[in-house]
Amino acid sequence: MRRSKVKTVVIYAGAIFVILFTLTPYLLTIFISLQREVDLFTRPPFPFKLVTFTLDNYAYILRYEPFLTGFLHSALVAIATTGFVLLAGSLGAYAISHINFPGKTLLFNFIVVVYMLPGLAMLIPAVVLLKTLGLLDTFIGMIFAHSIILLPLMTWFLIGIFESVPKDIDEACQIDGYSRFKSLFKMIIPLSKFGFFMILVFCFINSWNDLMFANTVGIVNIKLLQPRILEFMSGARVLYTQLAAAGFLSSLPVVALSILLQKQIVKGIMKGAVK
Repeated sequence: MRRSKVKTVVIYAGAIFVILFTLTPYLLTIFISLQREVDLFTRPPFPFKLVTFTLDNYAYILRYEPFLTGFLHSALVAIATTGFVLLAGSLGAYAISHINFPGKTLLFNFIVVVYMLPGLAMLIPAVVLLKTLGLLDTFIGMIFAHSIILLPLMTWFLIGIFESVPKDIDEACQIDGYSRFKSLFKMIIPLSKFGFFMILVFCFINSWNDLMFANTVGIVNIKLLQPRILEFMSGARVLYTQLAAAGFLSSLPVVALSILLQKQIVKGIMKGAVK
């Protein structure tokens, strides 16, 4: 009985530590964003002084046109990239996990190798290819650039998710006259929807937070959000409070999506763990 209580205390203490360790930077960002720049480094430091909270930083950010433009462009690119990667990745993952064809193992190994390549190794070839095709600094080019990085990884994840669906179900669909496409969208994806939602969130987050391609593929016409946030720390001066406000606002779509699909994400992770 005593050991059980000690074990419970240790588990709860560990959980509290992980929660605090994870949330502290985010809470500090919110706290800094609510202060005036002039008060941020005055002495004595918080919590030994009274803090004057203000919403001026948020008012400025919400009137700052480059931030609003970057927010809109990032949303469009992230949504389109997520949709394309999920569609293409589902088709590829279904073929590898449920269809036997020559070169299947070779194709799977190729996907794994491409996924293991660092993003910087693919940056220059991607930029050269997009420039040759006339897609540099366009929405299609940015979506293509994000897909280059995300598609191999998402396909690899989806292969594992689709393999959890018994092949007998797929074969039964074929007997009932389903086409491969109908079998995928009517049976395979609905049966693995929790893992599918987890991949959706992961893909959106990676596209939304991109900085590498945003600074190279997007130059004039396409202005994504992350480079706009960096403008608050350009030159010799860093505007910490405005930077914190911009960072917090940029996190809201990701936080909202994660909360909205929280149950599906947890179930997807649990199913993967059980498997």
